[in-house]
This record gives sequence, structure tokens and C-alpha cells, in this order.
Amino acid sequence: MQEEVQGLAWGPEVAPVFDDRGDVLIQKMAKPKHGKSTGDRRRKHRHWRVTVYYGGGERFARVYIDIQRARRFAERQKKSPVVTRTRIVRVR
Repeated sequence: MQEEVQGLAWGPEVAPVFDDRGDVLIQKMAKPKHGKSTGDRRRKHRHWRVTVYYGGGERFARVYIDIQRARRFAERQKKSPVVTRTRIVRVR
């Protein structure tokens, strides 16, 4: 439902601001009463853990946020004669 305020149409999400004479000064977005919160606005990314297993039973792990970099690191480590295997796992 929209109502006419001095020739301007205001929707349910927009609230006008009036001065003491009743003239419209500015329009502001009304704050939502509930529903989706703004939450975390940081850039979303996934984490990838590369585990390198050595012949002596030792292991080494490194975490990347880019799957291509994780794959390149695993391929580079596989070239070493002491590495038995590598593993890439998505970490939550």
C-alpha cells in the first residue's frame, strides 16, 4: 500500500522525514523491524588444507584460500623423491 505525500509516492520500505511545517526534507530508508540481519559483510572464501606425507612418517600441512594455489603447491611437492603422497581437503 502506497500513500501520496505532497506528490511523492512512498513505499513500505521508505519513510519520509518532515520539518515542522510539514514539508518533506529528505527520504530515509526505514529500518527493518526483523528479518535478515546485515551480518558479516567480509569477503567470503573457502579454506583448503594441503597435507604432504613424507616417507619417514612425518607430515606437513599448509592452508590456502585459493584452490589453484593449493593444487600448485601439492604438484610441486609431489616432485620431491621423499614425498609419498599429498592430499587436499576443504576445511570449514
